[in-house]
Amino acid sequence: PFDTPSADLVLHTCDGVEFRVHSDLLRISSPYFDSVLSYAPSGQGVFEVDHSGRIVALTLPEHSRIIATILQYVYPVERPGAAADAQAASLLLKAAMKYEFINAIAPLQAGFLEYADIHPTAVFAIACAHHWATEARRAAIASMRLPVEGSYVEELEGVPATSYHLLLRYRKAMGTATNVFARNVMRDMAQGSIDWPWLPEFVFATDLDMPVRFIWMSCTDCKADHDSGPPQWPSRRSVRQWFCEWLRQVCDLLRITPCGRTVLDPPAFRKALRYAAACETC
Repeated sequence: PFDTPSADLVLHTCDGVEFRVHSDLLRISSPYFDSVLSYAPSGQGVFEVDHSGRIVALTLPEHSRIIATILQYVYPVERPGAAADAQAASLLLKAAMKYEFINAIAPLQAGFLEYADIHPTAVFAIACAHHWATEARRAAIASMRLPVEGSYVEELEGVPATSYHLLLRYRKAMGTATNVFARNVMRDMAQGSIDWPWLPEFVFATDLDMPVRFIWMSCTDCKADHDSGPPQWPSRRSVRQWFCEWLRQVCDLLRITPCGRTVLDPPAFRKALRYAAACETC
């Protein structure tokens, strides 16, 4: 749609490509272009004006691939696919923010942050380089799911060491907080000082139409954990040793990768199941 005869504005890109567009669409879609096209600045080579002083051409520093993608959010055409990588996604988001294309910013931001789940450190570094606080924060949270110490990504070359240092400090603080919380829960279990709202004694089984007690709470055939409760506790509230050993292992793992996914760490879970399988009841 960028070569129609009705177009009244030409956008020149750094690689020599021309986009013939409709200025009214740009005005509606972008406060930036609405402001720029409202007057013709003098003495600036990036503008071309006609005899009446109306801007008829603009030279943009971006590559044609970026401008073409951004314009697909302006025109009623099919939306572009995902960017090739985090760096390419960041260039698209940077251009959308620069030119204030309102309809493009949110989807391009989402596309950029999709890479945070795969390459969180790289996305964090790119966001810091562009001074994007929201994106940097999201990437920092996503980085909790993967080990980060000792890892190197090329994108770190573009940010000061302070940014990476803050990421490591944040990660350490999160790891300490989750580890302390988990160990406090275990301590309270041992002291019998909580009712375990996060771990109910019963769960309602819809297939049986009745409440069923969790096996690690009800089994009396295998060994109970020596830290699970004081002697005055009823035996039904004494947690099995294999379950408490799993909790302790999760506590240690949370210090390294402080996120919810760690609680279901497959190796730790399989180890717990092996111990549980030794008991016919469990």
